[in-house]
Amino acid sequence: MKNSNEIAARRNWVTLGFLVLLGLSLIYSYKIAGEQEALFQQDRVFYYSAMDAAQKNDFPRALELMQHVSPYFQKSWLYIYSLGHVQFSAGQWEQANINMQKAEDIRPNFLSNPDYLIIRASIFVKIKDKESALLYLEHARQIAQSDTQNTQIDTLYISARELP
Repeated sequence: MKNSNEIAARRNWVTLGFLVLLGLSLIYSYKIAGEQEALFQQDRVFYYSAMDAAQKNDFPRALELMQHVSPYFQKSWLYIYSLGHVQFSAGQWEQANINMQKAEDIRPNFLSNPDYLIIRASIFVKIKDKESALLYLEHARQIAQSDTQNTQIDTLYISARELP
C-alpha cells in the first residue's frame, strides 16, 4: 500500500508543480501582453501624430516623431512605407527610395497598387533613374483605376522620358 500512496503523492506533487508553472507562465504572458499593449499604444500615438504633422506639411516634425516609435514597429512595412512617403514629401528622395524598396521587399503586393507605383516612379524621376521610372510607370498604366491616376502617369511619363 505504501507504494501506491507514494505514487499518488508523487503524482499530486507533479500535478501541483505543473499547475504552479502553468500559472506562473500565464502571469508572465499577461505581463508581457500588457507591456506589448502599452508599447503598441505608444507607437500608435507617435505614428498618428507623425502622419498628422505630414498632412500639415510639417515634414521635419513628422520625421522627428517617427523616430520615437519602438524598434519593433520600425521593422514593420507600414512604418517603413510611411517613413519613405514622408521622406519623399520632405525632398529626401534617396532615403525615400531606400525605404520604399525595403517596404516593397517586405510586402511585394505594393506592386499591385497604382498609387504606390506612381510614388515610386516620382522618386525615380527625382533621383534621375529613367529606366526604373519608366518601368514603374508602365506597370502603373496597366493597372490604373482612375482618370486622376492616368493623368499623374502621363505627366510623370513626360518627365521620365526627358531624363538623360
